[in-house]
Amino acid sequence: MNNRILQLLIVLFSSIGLFASGVLSVAHQMGVTPPCGMAGGGCQKVQNDPSSSWFGIPVAHFGVIAYILLLTLTLASMFLPNVPKRTTLRLGFLVSGVGAVISLVLQIYAFSVIKAQCDWCLASAASMCVVFVLHALLMQRSSSLEEDTKPRKKLDIGLIAVLLLGTVLAIGPVSNMGVTGGQEVPSEKFGGDPLEILLNGAHVNGPADAKITIVEFADLLCGACKNSFNHLQKLQAQYPGKIRWVFRIFPLYQAQGKELSLPSSVIAEFAGKKGKFWEFIGQMYETDHEALKSIEDIYKIAGNVNLIRSDLVTLIETEDSDEIKKVTENINLAGKLGIEETPTFILFLPGEKPRAMRQADLMAKFEEASVKEMLK
Repeated sequence: MNNRILQLLIVLFSSIGLFASGVLSVAHQMGVTPPCGMAGGGCQKVQNDPSSSWFGIPVAHFGVIAYILLLTLTLASMFLPNVPKRTTLRLGFLVSGVGAVISLVLQIYAFSVIKAQCDWCLASAASMCVVFVLHALLMQRSSSLEEDTKPRKKLDIGLIAVLLLGTVLAIGPVSNMGVTGGQEVPSEKFGGDPLEILLNGAHVNGPADAKITIVEFADLLCGACKNSFNHLQKLQAQYPGKIRWVFRIFPLYQAQGKELSLPSSVIAEFAGKKGKFWEFIGQMYETDHEALKSIEDIYKIAGNVNLIRSDLVTLIETEDSDEIKKVTENINLAGKLGIEETPTFILFLPGEKPRAMRQADLMAKFEEASVKEMLK
């Protein structure tokens, strides 16, 4: 296998890796889960885990940067005669080596700790490992690579251009493939009037006569829920008085890194008694969740909305408080409705049956002409 073929393979697998990490990056920014059928929905579980972000930045973003750097180095070596080929090769070898090690560690963590498989993460990790091996093979031929001054064939340029352009253009649509428009929630699951049951004991923002009601099940330590919180605030501001937002806390406290979700939820319910629910959860979503290491950090956030620490300590130590009962009711209701991830929305439109959906489904629904007509 000659140097040209090895370089083309590096471009190919770097493009595959860029595609996979790009889909994850865009999906993260949009607050959706990319299609993940083969792993049985493990993408959502991995995406919600704290390990999927470093310093508040999604790991997938670092993958995109790494693959763009690898492509730049390889293409420069192939097409720019004055570029020192050994230097670019060594840099590519270093980047792919570090990337391969990090990717393998993350995959081991996903399988052993999160106990979930994300097909996109796996594809990115496999691509990085292949790129590293190809760089290693080229390193063995570094002397002949420096001497290779043959001009690249037009076929090479055409193939690479089509490959890179196709990769970039496909990232967005594939990220959004999981958007289905939501799923109808059968009335028998509620055991009564759906809206009445969902309103009972929930926190409501918006007038009772609003044309549209959005019921949200959310975790206070969920990155996607932080994203949806901002989106819904903007949506209500865009259509004042037209949208009623019903919030039910659904703590995924058994997930790795979300142990504080349960006490945070209990404190949020207490804040609701004091008329400070929306202030408190707003503060929670404004905070970098990685900075929340203990219950003391939650107490500090509660202090920002003038909740008294001694009251909160007593509350957390009380096992049968009204607040913990309310959170338990939310968890049981979510289980009854088949809700397993956050955020999940149930949308009520005039003349339509309630539909459960993800954030991207919800945002897409508000772009429909019929819904825009309702909001005039």
